[in-house]
Amino acid sequence: MSRARTQANCARIVLVALLVTCAPSLASTEKSLSDIAPAVDGLLGSPAEDAFLVIGISGTADFVQLGGHLGTAFLDFPQVTARQQQLRGKIETVCSDLGLTVEINVAENGAEFLDYPLSGSAEDMAAIVQQVLIRVYGVDQDTALEFETNGF
Repeated sequence: MSRARTQANCARIVLVALLVTCAPSLASTEKSLSDIAPAVDGLLGSPAEDAFLVIGISGTADFVQLGGHLGTAFLDFPQVTARQQQLRGKIETVCSDLGLTVEINVAENGAEFLDYPLSGSAEDMAAIVQQVLIRVYGVDQDTALEFETNGF
């Protein structure tokens, strides 16, 4: 991942984190685990190079972020807050168990981002995202999720 892309991701994550935690209202849409595949499909079809999908867990500051466009996608876990850093080992274990390989990117400010390239169909990628939400964050089918999107 290029330095410019890493910096753009850093700025985007900070903005999205603020939206999710401070204003989970107008821009977000309440969804559930079963709604992830169509959202990933939208991301994969986006021509925008800065397209992203953020899946926030209602009532918390926790979220899973995906970036991508035109058939490619990656899970992106910032390591900025204490909570994100606390979950790092669990994220790495779960993603490894799911057959994903990490790419660690570092922003100019020293913040690390754990990026996991995804492959397969939108349904395959959505299944991985669902497993991450279930195994890392304890989400189930009844958990309300908030989707934030850009570029699609």
